[in-house]
Amino acid sequence: MTSILKVDQIQNAAGTAGLTIDSSGNVDVSNRFIGLYKSGNQSLTTDTYTKITGWTEDSSSGLTWDATNNKLIVDKSGSYLINFSLQIYSSSNNLNDVRQVVYRNGTEFFGTYAMIVSGGGTSDPFDLRHSHTTITNIFNFEEDDELELYVLAQGSGLFVYGGDGAHPRSTGFSALRVG
Repeated sequence: MTSILKVDQIQNAAGTAGLTIDSSGNVDVSNRFIGLYKSGNQSLTTDTYTKITGWTEDSSSGLTWDATNNKLIVDKSGSYLINFSLQIYSSSNNLNDVRQVVYRNGTEFFGTYAMIVSGGGTSDPFDLRHSHTTITNIFNFEEDDELELYVLAQGSGLFVYGGDGAHPRSTGFSALRVG
């Protein structure tokens, strides 16, 4: 036996909307997410962890970026899909390595390390100018956890590259609560 339940909205007992179905059958689930992109370029000092600042919020629902302190404060515990995409630029064409890190509550929580060429960048046969690294995974966070984005690179004339007219939004961060 099959049955059809005809509803437009499902709410909890307090009346808060949890799920809405429009006339085309599209389901709108209230979920927490945020999408950020780096505004402009940010200078880096070689071999020094630097907090990435100057983010622009592209879209969000339920998550808020603290633009003054450049951090995301988790308002609900759960599992979050995180994507952190980083573009580094060296005007001297001697980019050596890149480390991108997410700190949780002031301590390194996860990251990646891209060794481009060994030897400290003094003898770089690649003359590397741009590097792009990305971290994507699901992580568990607790309410009030604070996430901050850091980078370390080796070379000279280093920048976190925010993009230009031809390559906008080259560095970005997003979080989506999935459970």
